Amino acid sequence: MENTEQALHHPTTASTRLALNFIGKLDEISTTKKLHPGMMITLLANYNFHDKDMPAYVFNNIDFTKEWETPEDPEIAAQAVRRIKNGKVHIERTVREDIGIYKLQYNEVRGYRPKRHATANTIAIDQPFDKNKFHLGKKEVEPGIFQSEDMNGIKMDFIINRYPFAPYHFLLVPERKKNHNQYLDPKNDRHILDASWSLVKELGKGAMLGYNANGAHASVNQLHFQGFMYLRSWQLPIEKTLMNMDLKRSQPLDKYLPGGRWISKTDGIDGLCDAIAEMNARSKKEHLSYNFSLKPQGIAFFPRRHQSHPEYLTVLQKTDFTTGLAFFEMHGEIICPIKDISLYRRQYLSKEIEKTYHAAALQ
Repeated sequence: MENTEQALHHPTTASTRLALNFIGKLDEISTTKKLHPGMMITLLANYNFHDKDMPAYVFNNIDFTKEWETPEDPEIAAQAVRRIKNGKVHIERTVREDIGIYKLQYNEVRGYRPKRHATANTIAIDQPFDKNKFHLGKKEVEPGIFQSEDMNGIKMDFIINRYPFAPYHFLLVPERKKNHNQYLDPKNDRHILDASWSLVKELGKGAMLGYNANGAHASVNQLHFQGFMYLRSWQLPIEKTLMNMDLKRSQPLDKYLPGGRWISKTDGIDGLCDAIAEMNARSKKEHLSYNFSLKPQGIAFFPRRHQSHPEYLTVLQKTDFTTGLAFFEMHGEIICPIKDISLYRRQYLSKEIEKTYHAAALQ
């Protein structure tokens, strides 16, 4: 596995600490006895994303009397067992391939990820929290917590993402036990947004926090952000554009999703709260949602159609290069559920991808 500080793009004290805690937690999980089956998948997927094979002895630590979290979990375990060689589980590394201005990313374990309500067609932007559905306050999630800290008086838990699509991919969950749904109210939740941006500023310009609202392919209806850090060898396609955005002026940001806009560092959380308030109000009359991402130099905000909007859904159901456009895809990289993307003519595929983005856009 890479030397952490050398591998990070723009490392800071905070980002290096987070990365070391992340890797340290993975190593701790690998030797934990009576491991919940789902944590084996967390370990397998994250080791693989960081170019390391999971030791086969991990299977000896799993308590198979515990309930599998999803129907997909046993199949992942079965596939892993079939690929044991020389004491390690060998699965294919993540593949990222340029398609025009986009990247397609395929990583095998994520292909098994349960959809939960990321594809639900009845989800409202302010859908109430349901304790009977999967949520991040469950006891089974706790072994994946690798860091907890107080940010502006708010307890933030950092949880290793079970199905990563970025380096050091984590979930940031504020006030995890309060069962807050995945809905941001600019008045009541301003303190959470302030704290989250403070964290991003600490981590530095090599870090990003992303948010998928309900109806914008959020898979869990509990308030959380997705975070990751760039490596020197790994950046999103839009990163050069973001680095060159004006820090003082808000301006269009629609390289991928028409209608996307950049909220300047000067406008900051005030500008973000205004944008969220607008979308919350419009969602009562229109079939829409939004994604956004936080970086130290500003905020990328993406108003978009709801994941079940007829025009978007029709295009999405005809594609086999994505299961949906969430905050990550808004930055030009698409999580691809199929492996052999070389079957496509690149020019044709680039146009099909563009069509999907336009179907998601409000304009």
